[in-house]
Amino acid sequence: MTDPRVARLGELIVNYSLRLEAGKVVRIDAPPVAEPLAIEVYRAALAVGAHPYVDLQLERLPELLLAEGSDEQLEFVSPISKAEIEHLDAIVTVWSETNTRALTHADPDRHQRLLGASQELAKLRWQRMSAGTLGWLGVLFPTEAHAQDAQMSLAEYERFVFRACHVEEPGDPVEHWLGVREELGARAERLSEARELRIVGPGTDLKLSVEGRRWQAADGHYNMPDGEVYTSPVETATEGEISFAFPALFHGREVADIRLRFDGGAVVEAEASRGR
Repeated sequence: MTDPRVARLGELIVNYSLRLEAGKVVRIDAPPVAEPLAIEVYRAALAVGAHPYVDLQLERLPELLLAEGSDEQLEFVSPISKAEIEHLDAIVTVWSETNTRALTHADPDRHQRLLGASQELAKLRWQRMSAGTLGWLGVLFPTEAHAQDAQMSLAEYERFVFRACHVEEPGDPVEHWLGVREELGARAERLSEARELRIVGPGTDLKLSVEGRRWQAADGHYNMPDGEVYTSPVETATEGEISFAFPALFHGREVADIRLRFDGGAVVEAEASRGR
């Protein structure tokens, strides 16, 4: 039985986030656990006359590559993958995992080399996105693993995520996100007058120059759920230190108790109690 919330999310992605049109080619990147959302995005894309297809992401493959692959295999970037990016009009990346810490014990140096190789494809995507010729959306699909990390039951976590996307209740989520877009746009305009930000807290006193930088509203066109205002600070002017009490999960590895110290915009000290 189809979850109506997942169906509404698929329609929101196609009709609002990506604004897909007839004839456009869209690839849906999803692991098997995210099959319900992949199907609903596919269904919604068909409804507008687009050409969708699914790229199944098997979670065990990075583990095997890191454990058994040669250095050459770690750094290999498929020319087929490069060429494929040139022919796509949109990509939907579904973030969903059955094990959020699958790469915890992988060799850090080998893991870094694998991530470095993946950046070649990421740069190609961002070049086309910046030129306005490729649409992209990253969307969260809740799983048991995510619920455990949030210390919730799966039902609680699903409600949390779907409410954040505004598809939990019947209605028109597009109308909501259009309102969010207007509100965040006004906040971004106000912040454009700022010259410097200072963040102060436990283990944190950080100054960032943002003079002359453009602020953007994150209104559901690149991430779902969404809802923030962001910019990039002046690269050479970040000073001080910042600490993070909340652990981060990054590509299958947990990093906890992060502390960074900046001088002239560069990280000159980096510490973590786990996952450094």
